[in-house]
Amino acid sequence: MLLFTVQGAANYMGTLLPIFTVKKLGWTNANYAQYYSTASLIGGISGMIIGGILIDKFGKKKMLNIYFLSLIFFTTVLAFSKAYWSDRNFIYAYMMLYNVLYTFSTIGLFAIVMQCCWKKVSASQFTLYMTLGNLGRMAFIALIGPIKANFNWQITIFSCAVIFGIAWLLLQFLNIERQVESVAALEKKDVEKEGMLVTSTEF
Repeated sequence: MLLFTVQGAANYMGTLLPIFTVKKLGWTNANYAQYYSTASLIGGISGMIIGGILIDKFGKKKMLNIYFLSLIFFTTVLAFSKAYWSDRNFIYAYMMLYNVLYTFSTIGLFAIVMQCCWKKVSASQFTLYMTLGNLGRMAFIALIGPIKANFNWQITIFSCAVIFGIAWLLLQFLNIERQVESVAALEKKDVEKEGMLVTSTEF
């Protein structure tokens, strides 16, 4: 559910931003591509350099809480700062913050996913998690049309903050330690079962 919601929120904003900047703010496609590609590059490089370090040092859940709350805050500021929408530096600053925070969030989420996989079926389990994330990307993007048709740009943008808020709420129910213990118990049981089979064969 967490992957479904986070990936859905990310694709919602990723799809909404070019529509918002080109149709509402009058940017050209080239302007948007230049600004957003630079912001994405900065986010990717930041994630590679310090994203994993922060997760390892302070913990996955703690850092995800910070990332999600920051995404909620900055997206809300964007939504209700209409007076600054004409300032490209303001929009560009949001793009950079959004890409950095989303990249960091993805690193944390995928680390949790890998940690919670049972080695015996890890490939299938990880694929299932990624599929759920992609389903979220498809589901939430479908909300843009109806929301924009019935509400203004402020509410349309703020809806993304609401989705990230739902993700933050789901995160509070995530018990990584319990899942890891369950996986460890399964692995131990599997090893014991294999040991019994080997003993039986030797006998």
